Amino acid sequence: MSDDYAHLLKRVGKRHGEQFPGHYVTLNDLMLWCHMCQKGLDVSTEGLYPMRQYDIGWAIAQMRDGKLMCRAGWSERGIYVVLMTALRLQSNNSQKVGAKVNDRIARFVGKSTPLAVEPYIALMNAQGHWQPGWVCSQADLLATDWEAAE
Repeated sequence: MSDDYAHLLKRVGKRHGEQFPGHYVTLNDLMLWCHMCQKGLDVSTEGLYPMRQYDIGWAIAQMRDGKLMCRAGWSERGIYVVLMTALRLQSNNSQKVGAKVNDRIARFVGKSTPLAVEPYIALMNAQGHWQPGWVCSQADLLATDWEAAE
């Protein structure tokens, strides 16, 4: 990243434009501002896009692209949710090469039954434990502070 871009990122803020509240800063904005600064022109918020609301719909779209998501409002760092894609496993007693149902699952579905798992959202909790089948709360559903997990 050039020094001009780094300077502008500091000036407008890292997230959603702290310098320009209520606006969403794009890479095109930064490139335009660099050009304007080099020419000695005034940099303003005119023409910027209104700030996006980072709601659950946006978070789900990001998870579909393979990203880990969390909320800024979650008090613990390291907590995130992820979309687990569908999974198809051969039966436990299959002679074919490839992933198979493990003994723990075969105990419940049967050794000769293949397993089809539908997509689901899983949560990595504050204790570092994997929680499959996470269901959001009303607060999570209506929140607009979703972000990519670090």
